[in-house]
Amino acid sequence: VILVARTAEKLKVVGDEIRAAGGEAHEYLADLSNDDDCQRAVAEILAEHGAVDVFVSNAGRSIRRSAKYQGKERFHDFQRLMNLNFFGALRMILGVLPSIVERKSGHIVHVSSFGVPTRQSRFAGYCASKSALDAALQSMAGEVAAQGVHTSTVYMPLVQTKMVQSKGHSYDHISMLMVDMACELIEHAIVTKKCEVIDGPSRFLALLY
Repeated sequence: VILVARTAEKLKVVGDEIRAAGGEAHEYLADLSNDDDCQRAVAEILAEHGAVDVFVSNAGRSIRRSAKYQGKERFHDFQRLMNLNFFGALRMILGVLPSIVERKSGHIVHVSSFGVPTRQSRFAGYCASKSALDAALQSMAGEVAAQGVHTSTVYMPLVQTKMVQSKGHSYDHISMLMVDMACELIEHAIVTKKCEVIDGPSRFLALLY
C-alpha cells in the first residue's frame, strides 16, 4: 500500500498498522494542494514502484458556509477547496495515469460526496469541487476504458471523522457512517469496478432530489 498525505505522524500511524497486520506500506509526505509536492510524490512513487495498480483519491477538505457569506471577502474558500479537492487530486491522477495506460491495467477510484447528487445546501464550494473531479473522471473513462483502465466514483455519505466535527456545527441529527463502513464502500468499488457506488440511504435521498 502506498500512502500519500501531508502529516508525517499520521502517515506513520497508518503505515505501522498495515505492517502490524502483515501488509507492506510505503509512506510519502506531500501537500496535495502544492503542485511541486504532487509532482515530486508522483516521480518518487513511479521511480520506486514502477506503476500503481489501484489509485484511490480520498484527500480533501470541506467548508460548510452559507453562500450569502461567501462574497468577495470569503471567495478564497472556493479557491482553497478547488485547489485541493479538484486540482490536487487531478494532479496526482494525471501523474500516474500514463503508467497505468501503458500497462493496460489499473483502476482509479474517486471518493466523491453524496452531497453532489443530493445538492446539499451550505456546501456549494465543496460540492462544486467534488463535482468537477466527477466530471473529469467520467470524461477520462471513455478514453481509457478500451485500454484496460477502470474508473469508479464513490458518493460517500457523511463519515464520523474530525472533518465533520467542526466547531459550531452539529450533525447529531444526521446518520453518519462509521469509518470501517466507509472503507467497505471503497473496497466494493475496487472489487466490482462499478462506475458509480452509492449506499442505499444516499441513493434514496438522491432520488428525492
